[in-house]
Amino acid sequence: MGVSTGIKYLDKVLGGYPDHNVLVEHDSGAGGTLLGLHYLLGGMREGENVGALVAGASANNLIKKLTAIGLGRDNIVYAGPEPEDFFRTIHERKRTQKECFDRLLIDSLSHIFMESGLGGVDPEVCSNSVKLKDFLADRLLSWEKHCGHVMALIHHKMVHPEVMLFLEESFEGVLRLEMTGGRKRVMKIIRWPWDVKKKTLYYSITEKGFVFK
Repeated sequence: MGVSTGIKYLDKVLGGYPDHNVLVEHDSGAGGTLLGLHYLLGGMREGENVGALVAGASANNLIKKLTAIGLGRDNIVYAGPEPEDFFRTIHERKRTQKECFDRLLIDSLSHIFMESGLGGVDPEVCSNSVKLKDFLADRLLSWEKHCGHVMALIHHKMVHPEVMLFLEESFEGVLRLEMTGGRKRVMKIIRWPWDVKKKTLYYSITEKGFVFK
């Protein structure tokens, strides 16, 4: 099995997460952050050193949720309001910390793309695939060198389709959480390194977490 998801049912169905990274695309209210919290809890149960890199307007609320599950303040890194703060934080963490995280949750990449002009606000940059790929490879995807495993969350509808396509090709595994009408939710396996029998999973979210149907 790959890296534990923190949810027994998903471990059984997916075989765990891929060995190095997974991208979680999600609609608002579909449970992206909750899936990330389970991911961190799974690592904590196994005695791993886990951390979170947070960015965006909802950072304060997320920090409260992270501390509520027992994550120490030293393991929560606020990337700041600007895209450059995000990248600077990653490199600074590598320079000053001898011990890297075994697992890192990044919530959320959407903020970085929208603020840097790589979301939907600068078609010229997005249409220049060479520039885009250089930007992502040299800056954004360098986090893998600093961590054992990475889960990155992103509101995929906020980001230019070309950016999303490149991101999907850059991650070992890609999941998409969607709202399908009312409060119905569906998890789709977009990309996975091994065969998964169930490509679509329906679920609800209760006080106890994910309930798969």
